[in-house]
Amino acid sequence: MYNNLYVNQLAMSLTTPTENSTYTDVDTTNIIKRITNLETELVNANKRISILEKHLKPNTSEKHQEAISKSDISSDNKYGIVQFDGGSRGNPGLCGSGYVIHYCSNSWDIDSQSKSITGGEIVSLNETNNYAEYKALILALECALNLKFTDIKVQGDSKLVINQVQGIWRCGDKLHDLYVDASLLLGKFNSCIIEHIPREKNKIADNMANKLMNQYTIEMK
Repeated sequence: MYNNLYVNQLAMSLTTPTENSTYTDVDTTNIIKRITNLETELVNANKRISILEKHLKPNTSEKHQEAISKSDISSDNKYGIVQFDGGSRGNPGLCGSGYVIHYCSNSWDIDSQSKSITGGEIVSLNETNNYAEYKALILALECALNLKFTDIKVQGDSKLVINQVQGIWRCGDKLHDLYVDASLLLGKFNSCIIEHIPREKNKIADNMANKLMNQYTIEMK
């Protein structure tokens, strides 16, 4: 957290005349204004840091940890459908990643009685939509592993991520580390089906990502 030390030091340097300098009333007024502005910026900076510490701790957001903590739900059911989505406002810009995991039978049936877990995080302040999509997948897979799923069906509306993790499309250098992380996590399940779904069938994960970004934007005001 920043403190007022650098403000005080700057104030002294601005208000203490050197051997060959003099200050007029106008100079003094301008200096006071500059000091006031710096103090205001300091308060705003500390506010931003507090919010960032809340949202950007890796894999420790309330929504993600809440999802992982629910591992007592139907531990005998080891089949799950994992849906993920990520978004970037500005692209690059503020990135939110969301996911939902549906408990289901080994025939991959989901009905109104099926249990589900949602989670997500703010994953960056200046990244792309593809980055957010990959982070959403990684968060979802981590959660699924913590919930002891052994067989999953992964669904997302990002053709890029879906095709890259299946080896259909080549992954470039920029996303390579995320691709490797996702691939290693996928390899920890007994079986994994990966498929692309249209955006309208991915609304839960999409809503989670947008909810997190909306909340962050409100808190920053």
